[in-house]
Amino acid sequence: MTIVTFVLFYNLLFFSGRGLVKLILQFFSLYKYNSHLQISNNISLKSFNALIYLFFFGNSMFILNFFIPIKNISSIFYAMTIIIFIFGLINFKFNNLNFLISNLIFPSLIGISSFGIRFHYDSGAYHLGIQNWFYESKIIFGLINLDPFFSYASLNEYISAGLWSLNNYIFLHFTHMVFFVVFYNFINEIIIQNKSLFLKNTGIFILIYSLIDNFGINGGSNGYFQVQTIGKQDTGVGVIISIALIIFLNDVINSNYTKKGLTFLTFLSLFAFQLKINGGLLIILILIYLFQFIKESKNIFYRENILLSAILVGWSIKSFIISSCFVFPILSTCSKSVSWNAYTDVEGAKNGTVELNYAYVFGENIIDWFNEWLYIQFSYQIVLNFLFSILFIFILRKVFFERKNLSSNEIRAKFYCFVFLLVGFVTFFTTVPVYRNGFGVFVSMFTFLALSSDKFRYEDFVKPVVWSILLILSLAAIPRGYMYKEFISSPIQIVTPEIKSVEYINIDNSKWVNSNIGQCWISLYCIPNDRVIFENSLYNYTVFTSEKK
Repeated sequence: MTIVTFVLFYNLLFFSGRGLVKLILQFFSLYKYNSHLQISNNISLKSFNALIYLFFFGNSMFILNFFIPIKNISSIFYAMTIIIFIFGLINFKFNNLNFLISNLIFPSLIGISSFGIRFHYDSGAYHLGIQNWFYESKIIFGLINLDPFFSYASLNEYISAGLWSLNNYIFLHFTHMVFFVVFYNFINEIIIQNKSLFLKNTGIFILIYSLIDNFGINGGSNGYFQVQTIGKQDTGVGVIISIALIIFLNDVINSNYTKKGLTFLTFLSLFAFQLKINGGLLIILILIYLFQFIKESKNIFYRENILLSAILVGWSIKSFIISSCFVFPILSTCSKSVSWNAYTDVEGAKNGTVELNYAYVFGENIIDWFNEWLYIQFSYQIVLNFLFSILFIFILRKVFFERKNLSSNEIRAKFYCFVFLLVGFVTFFTTVPVYRNGFGVFVSMFTFLALSSDKFRYEDFVKPVVWSILLILSLAAIPRGYMYKEFISSPIQIVTPEIKSVEYINIDNSKWVNSNIGQCWISLYCIPNDRVIFENSLYNYTVFTSEKK
């Protein structure tokens, strides 16, 4: 039943996204909607319907939370979603094999990852806590003073808080799985339904990369996307980064800088940034695209882009209200002049994160640093398996793909891709060099390899059904063995992730409490016990300030 529920959940987002796109196009008097509407050469919009609605849902929760608790609006929003969903069903053709694969088989396979799923440690530490504040209250000034980690406040927290009314935390995992389905639908499209050699080869290389993720040192794991425990959004960011780069390079190769391409890249970049600050890496692609777009004397002030820019401004204001920083934890964007500022907490969070994850600091001996970093967590395993994957696909390219004479546009695309990867890897190693933060950059390496590849030598012998089978096998390999074991033992189970039972300790006879295990889970007034909290009011908004004990 859990798998069935996720299939229904995904299709609700898919058709709601389709309905939303139709409404937006009609409202702005843009393009006439059809099922083959393209955002780039040979890339249609349909694979991204669910992603579009997830973005819309999360940002609706975020904007409305400026004025009202999410618990007061979620039910109304569910009803509106059903209306948009019905609108999205109009004129949709169900009678094709692709719908069976993309909307039923793919969601069913990744749905198995729900079995045995658990909360990440950080969920109990702060993710659920910030979601609870969004659910129970309108935006609060100085939420950072309760817990510095509250300042990260990802769009994922707003999406998750909007699903709390469904009374099952498994829906918080469902949003994570949506990114897998979207990515595999995208890869399915560029491999099977495409005439572009660059797109087709990119899809093939990424597919091979995903399959060999299951082999290697300690059983594999080469940096490809993984099912994460509830509360983490790194896979979603990685998926968006990978897709954005492919779309960008496709437009560079075709010298096709369009309004639709710019709008969609802006949407992806904003979504990734709202999920996690490392999604800001995509600003490189936006700046290059804008430069080329303006060179052709095209107007960039379109209503869609203005709307997305307004959301970004609102997002920065939200961050300032919560943390006193327009972009947390970048110190240069923080203000010390507001009453709720927590500059020392911002500085401590930033430095602590760098030190905890052993990030490279410029000036260090890079060889000594790398030798130490390599043996932290899973770094050794991931690095060696990743390098093996590159070598393996490089050899496959030499043997099975014809050599390509690059055009001037392809050379330009290769240079842009190299710059993007270079900045991506430098950023990764100097911020939080934990492999889950590098998903997008790791996968994008295989896009780079595809740029120099020509036709597959044996393409006439490999039918589309073969690629479909390999895609299904790849997705089926993502859930872990214990997930399949739990599924087989209880296939009709409704999975309900449980909150840990926690003993809370009262602090100084106040309403504030502390946890005996260092995690507050869903206790609204639980805080670290090294601070005293002061609660004030500003124009009918709550303001929290703090003082270290």
